[in-house]
Amino acid sequence: MFNLFFYQPIYNILLFLGSLAPAHDMGVAIIALTLVVRGALSPLSHKMLTTQKKLREIEPQLTAIREKHKNAEDQGRRIMEVYKQHNVNPFSGFAFFIIQIPLFFALYRVAQDNFAHAAEVAYSFVTPPDSFATVFLNMFPLSQPNIIFALVAGISFFIQAWLSIPPPAPADPKKEQSFMSDFTRGMAIQSRYVLPVIITLVSLKLSVAVVLYIITSNLFTIGHELYVRRAALQLATA
Repeated sequence: MFNLFFYQPIYNILLFLGSLAPAHDMGVAIIALTLVVRGALSPLSHKMLTTQKKLREIEPQLTAIREKHKNAEDQGRRIMEVYKQHNVNPFSGFAFFIIQIPLFFALYRVAQDNFAHAAEVAYSFVTPPDSFATVFLNMFPLSQPNIIFALVAGISFFIQAWLSIPPPAPADPKKEQSFMSDFTRGMAIQSRYVLPVIITLVSLKLSVAVVLYIITSNLFTIGHELYVRRAALQLATA
């Protein structure tokens, strides 16, 4: 099922895009593939980003509920009422991430293969180029790790997190901190500062082909986030 619905389609799309890329550069094909995938998933990612924006706006209300209602059942019910009032589904972004997981692993397998079995995997209506440029820009072998790409992946993820995740509110020593407020603050700190480091360290072990997908996807998300912010600002000032 994985080969049929993910690995082979990704492989063939790359072969097709590679045949159109300058010098049949498969790194350029991977960038184009990422843009195609993210464009196809843009309705899901747009819903996720708008949900994140709404969650940032209603966070003061949620904080007030957590401080006022210590009973977990009562607190959860009132928080769900706020979500319903503002038409917010906090789990709307899960589908976007779940769909990307098999795509990521499919690309990883293609990178490991380094297009050695293109003739065997290609569909009958896809004509692979006679030769592939598996060294991106004639400098970076797609099948090998590279520290420069790993650093760019971490930095781009940091910018993405900085834009999409609000800074954690400092703990007020005068107020008793609830588990939820501590958990929210901890998640914000980890997402903003720890995850970019983890992404960088993991990317040091991944091939350039996979990291190129991560970087392009991060840049797409940054651009989408800026677009959502601009659209919201124009709507507010209209």
